[in-house]
Amino acid sequence: TDMDFMARMGIWVENFSLYAVIDECLMWGHRDTIELFPNWDKSRAAEFRLLRAKGAFLVDAACEEGRVTYVRVTSERGGELKMRNPWRRARDQRGHIYDDQVVRVEMGAGTTIELAEC
Repeated sequence: TDMDFMARMGIWVENFSLYAVIDECLMWGHRDTIELFPNWDKSRAAEFRLLRAKGAFLVDAACEEGRVTYVRVTSERGGELKMRNPWRRARDQRGHIYDDQVVRVEMGAGTTIELAEC
């Protein structure tokens, strides 16, 4: 088959499932515990917004220079957020410290938590 047989129609990224591959590099959210940038070289800057995780959580995060720099999670329906802690210690916007390997937070519907390294 001629390698240009699709040239007149263009390249359709959706046909290659590229979005799914990139999503899997940025976040694993299909398990009980969310993991950020599991397959991403964190020395390369990346940022995402509103990726959906199991349990109706919407996640925003960024990384650069080898570390996660920002995390925000919004719960659409309420429930326990479980996320692998991207730092040794994390602090939320209320000042609560999380120093376990997994950040666990009971969230109400429509609530948002922002995490930063401390």
